[in-house]
Amino acid sequence: MLLQKGIVFYIKKIWNQYRTLKFELFKTIVWALSNLAKGKPTSKFCTPGLISILSEIIISTDNEEQLIEVIWGLSYLTQDIYEIHMQIDMKVIQKLTLLLNSTKHTLIIPALRTIGNILAGNDEQTNQVLQTGVLQSFEKLLQHKKKSVRRDVIWSLSNIVAGTISQIKLIIRNDSLLKPLFKQAKKNNLEITKQIAFFISNSAIYAELTDLEYLIANYGFIQELSMLLDKKDENIIQVTLEGIYKLISKIQMEGEFSVYKQIIEDQKIIKKVVQLQGHPSEIIHENAYRILDHLVPQDSQ
Repeated sequence: MLLQKGIVFYIKKIWNQYRTLKFELFKTIVWALSNLAKGKPTSKFCTPGLISILSEIIISTDNEEQLIEVIWGLSYLTQDIYEIHMQIDMKVIQKLTLLLNSTKHTLIIPALRTIGNILAGNDEQTNQVLQTGVLQSFEKLLQHKKKSVRRDVIWSLSNIVAGTISQIKLIIRNDSLLKPLFKQAKKNNLEITKQIAFFISNSAIYAELTDLEYLIANYGFIQELSMLLDKKDENIIQVTLEGIYKLISKIQMEGEFSVYKQIIEDQKIIKKVVQLQGHPSEIIHENAYRILDHLVPQDSQ
């Protein structure tokens, strides 16, 4: 209701008038804007205005408390960034990337969440983030003591590998990212494993075969797919099956199936897919059947 009545316009007017004069008033404005941003559903008509003023505040302040408030607000507004069709100010993205190097997780977490949201946007929005050198920050954060930080970095990387070929290569050919990422796969944490499953599946779906061959040779990509099928979580199994289907499709298209057939069999992927045909989830059953149906022409050769 308040957003529809144009409250953002009036708050911005007050902010421009008093931001350098009255700290307590500025603090209240930041709190109000953050709460407006967190309210659901936020009108798409009002979202650009809210993003604009929150962006101005992020650029202009170094106050930790205020930054935490407004960045969390921006993270809520950018959850559906693909539908907003607007570019986030480059200075804001640079500031968010800078905050990833903070020693305080209270700043890192909302900044990382917002960056991950932007990376889920279109190719141009993803390029904006990549231009800030964010991958160097990701390398460090993959070793962060907080699981939620490591999870969100992997989620961000899975968004990038769903992009253009050039964007994908920045990740798949980056050993400084891949080594700590695949190290996380060996840890039994469900939330992190879910994001790794999306990363691996998106890589299989969107990457070129030459890049997938690099992952197979250096990071046991097919073994990782096989191990993900052993998980009990339905989402993990579902996205893994989608990745397996695309990987096999690409191998077949390039006439390379005979090269990888043995390793696929050694990792018991086909055996596991056969078993998943009896899974109670209809989607998992259908994806398993689709893979096996796709393999019939190859097995007859």
